[in-house]
Amino acid sequence: MMENTMTQTTTNNNTDTAPTIEGAKSTTKQLNKENIMENKTITEAELVSDETNITNFDGDIQMETEETDTVVQTMTMPQRVRYSKSSNIWMQRISLPLEAEIKEIREARRCELVTEFNEKIASNIIDKHIISSKMELVVSDGTTKAIEVIITAGKTTKTQDIIEPNTGNDVAVIKHRYLFDATYSTPLRGKEVYTIVFTVPSIKYILSNSANHSWENISKIKVLEALNENIILSNLDEEDIKIVAASLIENSFIEPENMRETPRLIGEFTYYILKRREDTRDVKKVSTTEAEAKAFEIMKDYAFLNNQGKPQIINTTKLGLVASSESGLKALFKNQLIAGINPVDIWMHSPNRPLFVDTKFDPSCSTEDEAYNLFKGFAHPAQKLIDIAMFKNFVKDIICSGDDKMYNIVWSFLAQMLQDPTRKMGTALVLLSSKGTGKSTFVKVIGELLKGYFYQSADNKRLLGEFNNHLESTLLFYANELTFTDNKRVISKLKNVITEKNFTYEIKGGATYSADNFIRVIIDSNDDMAVVQTADERRFIYPVISEAMIANTDYFNDLHRLFEMEGFYESLMYELMNFPYAPWEEYLKTPPKNEVTEAQVLESFLSIDSWWLYCLEEAKLPEADYTVDDTGVLSISHDEMYQSFRKYTLRNGGKINGMDANSFKKDFKKHILKDLDLEMVHRPTINGERKRLYLYSKLSEQVEHFQTIKKINNIDYDDGEWLVVS
Repeated sequence: MMENTMTQTTTNNNTDTAPTIEGAKSTTKQLNKENIMENKTITEAELVSDETNITNFDGDIQMETEETDTVVQTMTMPQRVRYSKSSNIWMQRISLPLEAEIKEIREARRCELVTEFNEKIASNIIDKHIISSKMELVVSDGTTKAIEVIITAGKTTKTQDIIEPNTGNDVAVIKHRYLFDATYSTPLRGKEVYTIVFTVPSIKYILSNSANHSWENISKIKVLEALNENIILSNLDEEDIKIVAASLIENSFIEPENMRETPRLIGEFTYYILKRREDTRDVKKVSTTEAEAKAFEIMKDYAFLNNQGKPQIINTTKLGLVASSESGLKALFKNQLIAGINPVDIWMHSPNRPLFVDTKFDPSCSTEDEAYNLFKGFAHPAQKLIDIAMFKNFVKDIICSGDDKMYNIVWSFLAQMLQDPTRKMGTALVLLSSKGTGKSTFVKVIGELLKGYFYQSADNKRLLGEFNNHLESTLLFYANELTFTDNKRVISKLKNVITEKNFTYEIKGGATYSADNFIRVIIDSNDDMAVVQTADERRFIYPVISEAMIANTDYFNDLHRLFEMEGFYESLMYELMNFPYAPWEEYLKTPPKNEVTEAQVLESFLSIDSWWLYCLEEAKLPEADYTVDDTGVLSISHDEMYQSFRKYTLRNGGKINGMDANSFKKDFKKHILKDLDLEMVHRPTINGERKRLYLYSKLSEQVEHFQTIKKINNIDYDDGEWLVVS
């Protein structure tokens, strides 16, 4: 081994130190004689300086001193020097490579930078020109053609290199088998192959010119599959994908049985693409070492989430947000140590671990990369495996009492929720009947279909109260045996849940935040009324439920055996996913009125409404002094009207809440008369008192007016005149 050479030069104050060159720069507080002498290639050395800067990484190491009279040591070192015994921890880690090693490292880094630079240039050009379809390329025959023409001209097209066009016309190659699987490659940069991603205009252009192709050697199905994969790789948004789907239908790549199916097929295609994109989304897991690769394989089901400022490790294979502590995971994987290190530690310290900074419930699967999507798809795939006619008949004959129209509305309510979960219709399903009709049986089947996104509660605080972040990932809330008739505030909050597209969520002990609201609501009750229903209310769908199968044990046993059959839920999902709900969508937004609706309106009447309805149906005003003339016009004072209302309401267990004659007069005008003006007369003075009398028109006219303002039909009254009670 060569003996080290050493030269000494004397430096004075204010003398410039030796210049530094490219390399790593480290600082140490102390490098004493003992450290250097341990390296046996150095025969003698003496250092005076307390602080030394290592500034040369090319083999010659110059040690610079502070500006004092000292000796500068210049040494040539042919091997690595490790300062393992230095008191400075950073000096202990310093390793000085040989000059040849340094050159090798620099060359490798240079190659990496060149490759990276070329890739960026190529990527920019491809993004700017090929993907946007704005670039015309010179092909081998000297002509220029747009990218769509090149793709459609044949399976292989030679062209100029897009980065170095001066190299000739036949340098680069564009290849495809099924049009949309096209690639661009050139031997000039290591035969790197680029996938060509198409814009919407390019896709429409190719599809619209598909008639020019000879389909003998190319399959439409394969073209469609290639297009699917291409769109998944692209950044096309939901609206773009719908445009592509419409173009596929227009050009007969997808063929609906009739035009009514077109919206459904477009929705299914869009959902499929977005779901596939979500499933195949590339979460970078670059492993720089073998140990890291092993750790990432062990931790492949986990990701790091910084949710509302609370760091968590989550299991990405589970429904909902299933979090684990770092210590818990370490204990779980303690038996899978890698070189004596827990894989959780390797994973946690890696800059490549998957990281999410927010959560979002997005059934459209168009969530941005930094947000963790709580929607994981439906538990049951849509497959037609068995006959489920018995369940469909149950919905029609029992839940809808055999009413075809209402059956289609209820079936559409379910189908729209599954096919287009992010678009709310703004209505809820209300099931009212006696016990044992099968209401809960029906809803729980749908709950299993929506497993993970279904919430059932008999406490309206779980729907309308605080700490409601469980609702963010809910598609269907089942209000089992709940009523919403308590007060206006409760009713208002229920309506907001049903109709609003955005909602405020609150975490117990945590943040309050705003997010999308995709909740549908089904309410059932054994009572006569579950919600306050005004005449102009449009938020509730009321099927008439049959009581024909109450206590029919055999019937419900047969139903449950069907539910337990393998393939039932897959077949039900298939039926609902393929049901064309578009013709019934208007009824999902504006439900039809039926006997249950009217009964709910009557149940929701104010006391003054109920009293006046009784007067119309009985053709008399109870416990009041009034007269009826020969033309059927009724004459009565306001005071007599008030006493009739008061006595009737209290006798029937109602409340007047302190209403006196004056407030009754105002309420009667507001709720009963509306814009109807009454004629007033004075009756003769009796016992020194002269009262004002108001004239009410014939009974039939009063009934018609009440039905109009309350938007109800078929008041049960005798088609006669007002009766006078003696």
